[in-house]
Amino acid sequence: MIVRDEENSLTVCLNSVKDIVDQMVIIDTGSKDKTMQIAKNLGADVYQYQWCDSFSEARNESIKYANGDWILWMDADETLDPKSIPELKKITHDNNKDYFYSVRISSKNNYQNKVTYSDAHRLFPSGLGIQFVNRIHEQIYHSAISAGAREKITGIHIFHEGYNLTEKEYKKKLLRNLPLLEKMVEEDRQNSYAHFTLAQNYSGLKQYKNAIKHFKIAIQSDTLGNSLTMDALNVMSQAYSYLEEWEKAKKYSMQSIKLNPVQSGAYYMLYKYDEHQNNYQQAVEHLTFLLQNTKKLNSQPQNIKNDVLVSEHRIIKTLGDTYVKIGRQDKAFEFYSQLTGDALTKSIVWKIIHLTGELGEWDRLIEILQIYLKDNKNTEVEIFDILGQSYIKTDQIQKALSMYLKLYDSGEPNKIVLRRIATLYAKLGDLVKAEHFIVKMNSMV
Repeated sequence: MIVRDEENSLTVCLNSVKDIVDQMVIIDTGSKDKTMQIAKNLGADVYQYQWCDSFSEARNESIKYANGDWILWMDADETLDPKSIPELKKITHDNNKDYFYSVRISSKNNYQNKVTYSDAHRLFPSGLGIQFVNRIHEQIYHSAISAGAREKITGIHIFHEGYNLTEKEYKKKLLRNLPLLEKMVEEDRQNSYAHFTLAQNYSGLKQYKNAIKHFKIAIQSDTLGNSLTMDALNVMSQAYSYLEEWEKAKKYSMQSIKLNPVQSGAYYMLYKYDEHQNNYQQAVEHLTFLLQNTKKLNSQPQNIKNDVLVSEHRIIKTLGDTYVKIGRQDKAFEFYSQLTGDALTKSIVWKIIHLTGELGEWDRLIEILQIYLKDNKNTEVEIFDILGQSYIKTDQIQKALSMYLKLYDSGEPNKIVLRRIATLYAKLGDLVKAEHFIVKMNSMV
């Protein structure tokens, strides 16, 4: 592992692996914080190294100090999924040095509200002379193949938090990487992977024309591979959409789907194209494909190939919104009603309430409001009142009264609540209590 000023993340990273590895090698390239002390305290072998604008050279330096049969390389902002430990132990125990292994990396990006999945060759045998190449976004693939090893895909999973940043932090990281990426392209203009990574960086910086230029160079080569080509096509499609060149955005999404029909990114871009064209019926079809694929990929994460997964809740909400636009209130209600947890926001609840007025789905509305109010006890009285009115519409008078009385006991007196209580007591024939609450209501200013 190579590090510099990683005191905030290093402990979690090393704790995720220290009990299952024989040695932890840390190459420090100039930390000014407590990184080296933290690493030593956790039992790592720490070496200092003069940074030379090459991640590969720093990683190759770390290989010199590794004394085990296998090398698992990680970054300080990553953690090993505990569920992956049995598979990792089996591979190293079997000790078949004919293979090097690909693992699954999931990268969370809160700024862009997405999770990106990719494969990376993180586990390889020592003693074969395998080395890292590329100044940045370093790889061992070609070196491992040259050493006679064969690639094997695993279910091992690593969480990457390096892009879980604010917008300002994200831009700073991209600008830091840009000179190295440009230099890597200058050094080898035939390197399709160098063009690909530079294009990704340009896209993150919103320099879309530069991104498209280098993506096109990257995919012209047959060395990029289907998975990265699909990723390039999807990001190109997105870049063209930002440039308002929607037909080109559609074109590259369709090319991506030909490479891999079970994916998320391209179908999302086709939905965006349909939305821009006001073709909401077609948008529903693409959103439906997107939801089906996302559910399938979430249940079989080993099949995700360099894809960006849109959250299922986000797709479901968008389907609800789109069905409203084509006048299918019943379908909109069906999809909004599937939202739970943080996705069941106040705005969604109000959409469901308005649709219930048209559709009469009072029993389902009661279920939804009960769930929402359980997690949002401090919400406005108006939503509690709608739950109470829903109880009344379904002849659950006693439940309605009980709810309003709890509401009355828990807060400041409210005329609406007092009126409802009085009305309900009157319905139940208890005119004395009804009169009592009418007096309370009338006494309020």
